[in-house]
Amino acid sequence: MIKKYLNNEYETGHGRLLGIFFGVFVLGSVAGFIYESIFQWANLSFKTFLWAGDGFGPWVLMYGISAVLMFAVLRYLKKQPWFVFLIGAAAGGIIQFVLGLGFYSLSGGERLWNYRLEILASLNLGGFVCLRSVIVFGILALLVIYVFAPLLHKMANAMKPWLFVLICAIVFAISVADMAYGVVKAVIV
Repeated sequence: MIKKYLNNEYETGHGRLLGIFFGVFVLGSVAGFIYESIFQWANLSFKTFLWAGDGFGPWVLMYGISAVLMFAVLRYLKKQPWFVFLIGAAAGGIIQFVLGLGFYSLSGGERLWNYRLEILASLNLGGFVCLRSVIVFGILALLVIYVFAPLLHKMANAMKPWLFVLICAIVFAISVADMAYGVVKAVIV
């Protein structure tokens, strides 16, 4: 599967690419939820589990946005994994910093996260981004390019294009609506 993907043998026409973008967003959001949930559980000495999602579902908006941007740019570098990791790490760190600082500014000083209060958060910038999170974004970039994208390409080519796009669009719309609700609720409350 990965060899076929690396050699550009998957067809992406007929809207399939749009479905792949939707799928990458959802898978990235879910991967972020899994990572954040496990990390917060560890951060709390494995005593308390916190729901790390941005809504009712298992997804985190920042990771979905990052995954889509990474896929859009890094799919052209898929034969160079080190570049995928390095550019993904840098881009993810920048996105995280901008989103964190933006929410902080718009909400009048409310934070979505503060790395100053967490374990393994060395070299943090204002508590909005740290070395650990940048490394995690590099790993997310590798997942997006070498796991999520090939899987989605395989799925897209195994079914009718309209059905693939419809399924991905529905899951995408549900996740975005749920995350939007969560973000609005966080700003209002």
